[in-house]
Amino acid sequence: RLSHDPAALLGCIDGIVYTRGWTNTGQGIADAGGQLDLYSTASRTRLIEVITDGRAQLWNGDPVTTLTTRDMAALQKAKGVIVIAIGVGAGADKEELQAMASEPKESHWTTLGSFTSLLKLSEALAEA
Repeated sequence: RLSHDPAALLGCIDGIVYTRGWTNTGQGIADAGGQLDLYSTASRTRLIEVITDGRAQLWNGDPVTTLTTRDMAALQKAKGVIVIAIGVGAGADKEELQAMASEPKESHWTTLGSFTSLLKLSEALAEA
């Protein structure tokens, strides 16, 4: 559930377990968009931040899931949602990140070298 309570947000983030493996990014974007549709209004800035360490795929060599990811991002962007795409590590697919990102692309996607870099970035943003 969406919340403006910083402690609740941090609690949710702390509860995320990194499991390694296949990535259904399109479904994640669809789920996030569904939450925005339920609990947010169009008068507010609506944003989805995608953080991934690879390419969307449900099995090795999966040709479909990356296309679904692009379609789901396009659907959210068409609804006025800002999509920010962050790739972490050497396996992040830059083309897919750019395809997910809102315009202007250069302001809405990036890559970071590691999850440690992501932690440092989030700490810096929290202090700003």
